[in-house]
Amino acid sequence: MSGKHCIRKKRVFSSRLGRNVLRCAEFSGSGGLGAMPIQFEQIKDTLLTGALAIGGAVVTNKAVGYVAPYINIDPADPKHEKWVAALEIITGVGAGWAVGKYGGKPEIGAAIAIGPVVVNGLKLVGWIITPAPTAAIAGAGAYPYQQPYRPGLGVPISQEEFPPDWLSEHPGVNQMAEQYPAWAM
Repeated sequence: MSGKHCIRKKRVFSSRLGRNVLRCAEFSGSGGLGAMPIQFEQIKDTLLTGALAIGGAVVTNKAVGYVAPYINIDPADPKHEKWVAALEIITGVGAGWAVGKYGGKPEIGAAIAIGPVVVNGLKLVGWIITPAPTAAIAGAGAYPYQQPYRPGLGVPISQEEFPPDWLSEHPGVNQMAEQYPAWAM
């Protein structure tokens, strides 16, 4: 846990003392927190990259929201979600390339392009791993007994659809009681 230590000294004039003194001119070690390899400069760079990525994602989202109606894409329509995501990725990478090439700052351009790619990459992963709503999850309303689709165990049913007296009045329960009289007891 030595941290930084002086490896080269230099003689400089001290205005406070009024004479030449020996000062450290070069340090070795990580410059971080003792034995930890963390440097505050790296933390600052990471936070700056994250802020630029967030800014790139927000600006790209607003730009696509403004341009999309002109090319017959409705950002609010669920059918166009994938087109909007693709347009955001293309716009973000293009903006990052332009900042890197014409602004002379390729690191800033890369940070700007990261934002839309990550945001829309997360959406894409969500679309891939989330099952279709009709296949594994009950819809907005509960399905009666006669319907061919019956939700599986653990599907929440609203209290309004099945009040406490539904056992004696529901047609599905009555149908079941006719077929299996012992079940209704």
